[in-house]
Parts: sequence; C-alpha cells; structure tokens
Amino acid sequence: MEISGSANHGMAVSGGLAKIEHCRFSGNHWDGLAVFGPTSSVHVNDSIFQGNADHGVDVWGGATALLESSVIERNSKSGVVVSGMKSLVTLVDVHSRANRECGIYLSLGASLTAERVEVSKNRFSGLIAQRINLLKWSKSDASSNGEFGYLMDRNSMQVLEGEFVGKENKLGLRSQKRLK
Repeated sequence: MEISGSANHGMAVSGGLAKIEHCRFSGNHWDGLAVFGPTSSVHVNDSIFQGNADHGVDVWGGATALLESSVIERNSKSGVVVSGMKSLVTLVDVHSRANRECGIYLSLGASLTAERVEVSKNRFSGLIAQRINLLKWSKSDASSNGEFGYLMDRNSMQVLEGEFVGKENKLGLRSQKRLK
C-alpha cells in the first residue's frame, strides 16, 4: 500500500492502536507517520518512509511506537523524532539514512530502544538526544553522518544503556543551553 502526496501527515494516529505492514509513506507534506497522545500506539513492520516534507516518523505526547524491518530515508527534516515524557519508540532492524537533518532526534523526556539499527549519511547527525529519559542502544551503528555520529547533552549521557559504535564518528557533548 502506498500513502503519498497528502496535504498533511501521510497517516496520523491519535488514540488507539494501528498495525501497519508493507506500506510506503512518501511525498507527504508533513510527517510520513505521526503518532501522538498517551493512548496512541503503532506497530510498523516492513515499511518505507521516504521523501516526506517533514519527518519520516514523529512520535510525541506520550505515544508509543514499534518499528521493525523498515527504512526511513531522504525526508526533509529528521528520520525519526520522539519527544515528550512517556513517549517511547522501539526500533529493530531499522535503517534511517540520508535525511536532511538527523537520523534520530530524541528530546524532552522521550525514550528509545534501538537494536540492530543503522543510522547513516544524514546531513547533520546520526542521533541527537536532549534531556531524555532512557536510551538503550544495542548492536546499532551511526556512521558517515555529516557533523556528528552522536550528539548528546550530559544529562542524556547518564541514561545511556549500551555502547556507541561507528566509523568516523565524533561524540558531541553540549550543554543544554547550546543545543537547539
């Protein structure tokens, strides 16, 4: 199934559970997939988020998402964005690459679990984390990104579980005041 050319989000989930398989979200004017609100949850399998005008996948306001075996690429902003307290995303066997800003952006109390995730060739950074709740990073890699492989504030470094790996990466530790 293809969801493309929407004047807004390709798909928005607000309240309830959505199961998405074998879909392509492309060319939408906002996010490919937006999931928001504390009663919202998605399970995505074997899907592509490509060339959306905003983010590939955007999760906020306490929503949860599980993405498996999916590709997020060439979106005008970031590949995956997770923000807000109790917002939780799990990525398994996911590639986030060649997005205009960063591969994964976490902020404001969000949590991420990543297993076998590849974040590469994003213009600015592979992973940015700012004032997050939890980051589990397992068998995952951020390589060949523009400025940093990983860019985290000091508070976010304290909640990291796992080890950062990647070729030609720099780890940027910035104060929260300078990260925007």
